Amino acid sequence: MSRDEEPGLTELYQRARARAFVGLVKARRFFLPVLASLAVLIGLDDSTPWRRAVLFGVAAVLCTVALADVVVHRRVRDEPIDRLAKRTTGPLLGFQVVLIVVVQTSMFLATGGVASPLLPVVLPVVFLSALVLSARTAWFTVAALIPAFWGMAFAQIRGVSLVPAIFAFADGHANQPPVLSLTVAGVMTLAMIMVAHMGGVTRRGVDEMVGQALEARDLALASRAEQTRELTTLSAEIAHELKNPLASIKGLAALIDRELGRRGEAGKSLERLGVLRREVDRMQAILDEFLNFSRPLVPLSQRDTELRGLVGHVVELHEALASERGVALVLRGEVEARCDPRKVEQIVINLVQNALHVAPTGSQIELELREREGWAELVVRDAGPGLSAELHASAFEPGVTTKREGSGLGLTVARSLARQHGGELDLHPRADGRTGCEAKLELPLAGLDEPASTGEAAR
Repeated sequence: MSRDEEPGLTELYQRARARAFVGLVKARRFFLPVLASLAVLIGLDDSTPWRRAVLFGVAAVLCTVALADVVVHRRVRDEPIDRLAKRTTGPLLGFQVVLIVVVQTSMFLATGGVASPLLPVVLPVVFLSALVLSARTAWFTVAALIPAFWGMAFAQIRGVSLVPAIFAFADGHANQPPVLSLTVAGVMTLAMIMVAHMGGVTRRGVDEMVGQALEARDLALASRAEQTRELTTLSAEIAHELKNPLASIKGLAALIDRELGRRGEAGKSLERLGVLRREVDRMQAILDEFLNFSRPLVPLSQRDTELRGLVGHVVELHEALASERGVALVLRGEVEARCDPRKVEQIVINLVQNALHVAPTGSQIELELREREGWAELVVRDAGPGLSAELHASAFEPGVTTKREGSGLGLTVARSLARQHGGELDLHPRADGRTGCEAKLELPLAGLDEPASTGEAAR
């Protein structure tokens, strides 16, 4: 199975290329100036015009690349790996390999040909090219270096002095014996071919193992998805059937309540009847939440919406409850998004209620609206106990909740609605280092030419 035939492998290699690019840029910032200094030192000590020109040219290229790497690293160091993977393509890293080959060949030529102390550096480059990029790139590297090695070996045999004065032998001879030059060229040729082959074999082995793991994962996910669909359908039918008798119980309880009220009766009976009505209302709310989860997401009615007014309305709805618990709701910022206001309000209500559930008395719940990296964002910060590692990994799974009377479906539905808009909903520890949690909702900015997909979001 080739990496182009398996989407999962393609994505993994895109991430691997992105990490390799970041590592390459990070490492070159330090060792390229060292190589440039070495090239200048050798050039200053040597009187051969062509060698000095090559060495000074290589030093200039190395310094230019090092400065560019400083700028590039500042731009990519904080960029998410998935977004960087889309920008870091195979041709980009291929250009990096070509640049390294050209610089290495020039350095070999100017520091002694096949007698250069830098020869072993080429082997890791060939191996990494075959492992991370492609066999074509690795064999290109080998095909470019083999003629260069043999050309330098024959040039030294014919008496061309490639060894700079700083590396000259103690007896005054500048070049290796012919047999040694040919031997080094032959050994380096065989070593590069073997390393390229080993890199290719390693890559194919990794491809096969990862492909099998992805296939097993897809089969498990398909089986789980089918079971989930069946259970969801069955549960939705049961929930729908339960709503009718609950509605009857609620109606009868209301009639009894009014009848007892007209008679002027009070005491335990009315108190218990009130408890019964509240429990019926709670059961209906749970069933409605479950049915929202189980039914397909309805198409969105999107328009450009100022989120401050929408979120402010949610804050007003919860001010009384927040006041009872001694919690302040603070709204900051403003931003305009393209969304279905009814659905976004449903998401915000869920986030505010979750924050109120964990917020300690005397704390604040901060709701911040902002535009960031091309998205309209709402961040809800609480001062609760925060998320444990276990809860963070499963917070959006159906049935997971920290509330004693919760259904565990609110966040699942909220994320589905966010993704239906083409956005995302995530939970994180607070970025300011304080105890608590941040819920971050991303929505498309207002003014987009095409609305987000209205199909059912993946859960």
